[in-house]
Amino acid sequence: METEASRICRVVKMLTTLQSGKPYNAETLAKAMRISRRTIFRDLRDLRKAGVVVYFDETGHRYVIQSTPLWPVGSLNSQEILSLLLLVHKAKDHIHLPFNNLALLAAQKIEKELPEELRQYCDDMLRDISVKVCQPARTDILDKVFLQLRQAVVKKQSVKFHYYLYDEQNAHEMELHPYHMVYVHNAWHVIGKTNGGEIRTFKLGHMSKLRVLDKFFTKNKSFNVHDYLGRAWAAEPEGKIYEVKLEFQPEVARSVAEVEWHKTQVVTFDPDGSVIVEFHVDGLNEIIPWVLSYGDKVTVMGPDVLRKEILRINRRAIERNRTSGFTVIE
Repeated sequence: METEASRICRVVKMLTTLQSGKPYNAETLAKAMRISRRTIFRDLRDLRKAGVVVYFDETGHRYVIQSTPLWPVGSLNSQEILSLLLLVHKAKDHIHLPFNNLALLAAQKIEKELPEELRQYCDDMLRDISVKVCQPARTDILDKVFLQLRQAVVKKQSVKFHYYLYDEQNAHEMELHPYHMVYVHNAWHVIGKTNGGEIRTFKLGHMSKLRVLDKFFTKNKSFNVHDYLGRAWAAEPEGKIYEVKLEFQPEVARSVAEVEWHKTQVVTFDPDGSVIVEFHVDGLNEIIPWVLSYGDKVTVMGPDVLRKEILRINRRAIERNRTSGFTVIE
C-alpha cells in the first residue's frame, strides 16, 4: 500500500521532471517516472491542487508549467536576495536541510527574474565567498526519512524503525509516537514517546527501515519541547544537572569565548590569556566529544566525574596507540 510520504516524493519528482525543459506528454512522462498513465493524471491533478499551474500545450504536445513567479521578486530588497543566494549557493551543503536541491532550484529561478544590474551585484558580492563544508549527509535518505517523520508528526501516527548507536549490525527495533523534530549540532533529531512510555531523542542519521504505521496517538498535552531540551548540551537531556568548569589555554581561548556554546555559558578571562568557561548542563555524554576535541588545550576543573571520564578515554587512546606497533611520543 502506498504511503503518503512516497506519494508526495513522487509528485515532487514529477514537478522537477516537468521543470527540466524536456518535452513530456502522458506516455513519455509515465515512462520516465516508471508509473502508469492513470497515476500520471492523478499526480497532475494533485499538482494543480497544490497551486502549480500546469497545462497541456496542444501545439508542442507536451505538459507545460507556467513560469510566472508566484510572488513578485521586486518585493525583496537587494540584501534579502543576497542573503537567500548566499544560503543556497554557498552553505547548502553545510546546513543539512532536507530537499537542499529544491532550495537551490528555487534560488536559480529567482535569479533568472532579477534585473541585470541586481544579478551582477549579487554575483560580485558572492564571488569571493566560500563556506568550508562538513561531510554531507546522504541527502536521498535524509529527504525520505524527514518527509515520513514530518507527516507522522503532523498526523500523529506511530512509526517503527531500526535504531543504532555505533553500527547497523546492532540496531534495535523501536516504536515511537513522534512529537517534534529539531536540528542541532549538524544533525536532525526526532523527539517522541517510546512504547515503553519514556520521552527520548533519536538521530535521523541512525535510523533505518522506517515505516509509518496505521496507528494514531494522542500527544501528551504537557509536553513542551523547550522544557524537555532544557539545559541539554544538544538534544539528549539525561535528567541530571552538572556544573561544568573548563579552562582553555591562550592559543584557543579567544575562539572558544567568541561562540555561545550553551545558554548558561559564563566566560572569565585570566591575565595570562587563558579563559575559564562554565556551564550548567543536563547530562555529560553530549559534551564529552566537544571537550576531547580541544586535546591538551583544555583542563577540566569540574565536575570530578567529567574529569575522570576524559582521563579514562585519553588513557585508552594512548594504550591503543602504544600497542598498535607505532612508537608513542609522550
